[in-house]
Amino acid sequence: MAHEDQLSLEISLTQEGYERLKAELTRLTTRERRAIADRLRTAYESGDAGESAVVATIGREQERIELRIRQLEDQLQRARIVRSGDLVQDIVQVGSRVTVRRLDDERCTSYQVVAPPESDPRRRLLSSDSPLGRAVLGRRAGEIVRIEGPINTEEVRIEAVAAP
Repeated sequence: MAHEDQLSLEISLTQEGYERLKAELTRLTTRERRAIADRLRTAYESGDAGESAVVATIGREQERIELRIRQLEDQLQRARIVRSGDLVQDIVQVGSRVTVRRLDDERCTSYQVVAPPESDPRRRLLSSDSPLGRAVLGRRAGEIVRIEGPINTEEVRIEAVAAP
């Protein structure tokens, strides 16, 4: 029952994040599936299918791809696109851009808060489920928040909040 409730939860995605997940799904269902089928066919035609290690490796890769396809289909089905007009300008929400400054440092860092499926730290897309994401959600510029990490706790000041 809890699993069914979890599956029905809406996921707030940016339009860009939705498009990236959709593109990944298309790539997996077309190119990746076809590549796996070609590798299996080649293994059988060359007689390598008798080597269980070759087929087992291809099978594990196929399972990984099929699992990811199911995850993406579920996420896209539950997606709700967050548009900048939907956001309250001064409160951090999924979709907001937030600038924070560690209290022990003068440097500021800006992120866009996103749902976990579209997080990408290299692109400064901060998961709403990360320690920092959880700490800033629902907060306003000027507030100081505590980030509870596994090793230490630190405080950051929210310098700015904006819609994308």
